[in-house]
Amino acid sequence: MYNPFRSLKIDEWYKAMLALSTIFLLISLTVPLQAISHDAVNAVQLISLAGVLISLGEWINHPLQTIVGEHMGRMWHGEGHLRRNSPAGLAFDLIGACVLVVGLFKMLF
Repeated sequence: MYNPFRSLKIDEWYKAMLALSTIFLLISLTVPLQAISHDAVNAVQLISLAGVLISLGEWINHPLQTIVGEHMGRMWHGEGHLRRNSPAGLAFDLIGACVLVVGLFKMLF
């Protein structure tokens, strides 16, 4: 049986931030928190949403890149997640940063 979640690894900081931000966002949207003011809950939702957006933008901006080359007669193969900016990734980062500023402003003032 095929498991689509088998290849999902949390091996980069933006993947860990995406997982944590999603958990906080889902909890803040579904669990009624009577002990916390409504403004603080809204701020947590905005900050969590900003974390999700920034993480998605960074995931888009760090595609898997593979390099094959030759050195001293031997072939070598290298791969990694080097940063390569894309318009979509930068848009997610910019929108996430704006939402983060609004969330922090709501939390502090």
